[in-house]
Amino acid sequence: MPRFGVNQDFVWTTDKQIPSLINAMKDAGVQAVRLPIRWITIEPERGKWDFIKVDPVVHALHNSHLELLPVGPAYAAKLVRDTLLVMEKNGDGQKPLWITETGLGTGNSVTEQTQAEHLTGIYGEMANIPQVKAIYWFLLRDMDKSVCGGEDSMGLISTTGRRKPAFEAFVKVAKK
Repeated sequence: MPRFGVNQDFVWTTDKQIPSLINAMKDAGVQAVRLPIRWITIEPERGKWDFIKVDPVVHALHNSHLELLPVGPAYAAKLVRDTLLVMEKNGDGQKPLWITETGLGTGNSVTEQTQAEHLTGIYGEMANIPQVKAIYWFLLRDMDKSVCGGEDSMGLISTTGRRKPAFEAFVKVAKK
């Protein structure tokens, strides 16, 4: 039987609202929660960490016995490393790996600055994995409308041609 989970962004949730959301999850039969954590929220300055905004949510989820599934650049790197372990076991550990699609759409609670920070984080994490030889950002320019949901705002450039902060972040990581 599959595991049932939800994505829940707690960015705009007050500490008082957390218990009722967790109760609703348990009532619905949710077993795992994917918690998007904005990189800028926990690392406001390079090398300076601040978990004060996510601690109440993480503790509440832990105490409710719901599994917490991580997201973000560090988790993406973990998935790539896990993939490399499987490749190694099957004699393919030295083959190059291409990340052919990564991205983060803007809108709702994801700002353009958050998108830029995500881009910097994901490219930074992947740069530390020698087998990763290529990383492709999805997508250069935002789409006029969504095809599947959410991908329309993943561009480095807006539909009007304005370069988003992620464009400059891309330029910086590409020069490294």
